[in-house]
Amino acid sequence: MATPDLRRSRHPLQYFPGLDQGNHRITSPASDEYNCLAWAAGVDDRQVWPTGAEGLADEPVVTWPPGIPNDETVGAFVAYFERLGYVLCAGPEFEEGYLKIAIFVKDDCPTHASRQLPSQKWTSKMGHDGVDIEHDDLECIAGSQYGTARVFLKRPTAGDGDQRV
Repeated sequence: MATPDLRRSRHPLQYFPGLDQGNHRITSPASDEYNCLAWAAGVDDRQVWPTGAEGLADEPVVTWPPGIPNDETVGAFVAYFERLGYVLCAGPEFEEGYLKIAIFVKDDCPTHASRQLPSQKWTSKMGHDGVDIEHDDLECIAGSQYGTARVFLKRPTAGDGDQRV
């Protein structure tokens, strides 16, 4: 199987001018099984996003946990990760024994989530139907598409590295 090419996905490389050959690598083929929010939470069998959001009609089935505000707000995204055991923290700096999440925000609306790896790099699902990438830092994918990483959460590791709850 050929290595997937981010430039051929719906989220092509030119949308992310901070990505270059040296600061990221593609780690999965393109898939619409899950999206960035699910991937950040360690879920790879469904898409997770507020179901009341505009523009979801053309996407595969999207789930959202009951009891969390069903809207695209930073507060709703924070509540989703809090339900998974995360708490707000000061920033993206690596902390031994913790899993970290970064929520990207553009125009006060959450647009993307990334998960920090034990290697201290980050992993992101590039769109609801794109590839997964491992990237050196959060600035690599910041810009006009996703905005900037502005909200950070952490939780203690489960001991086996598994992030799913």
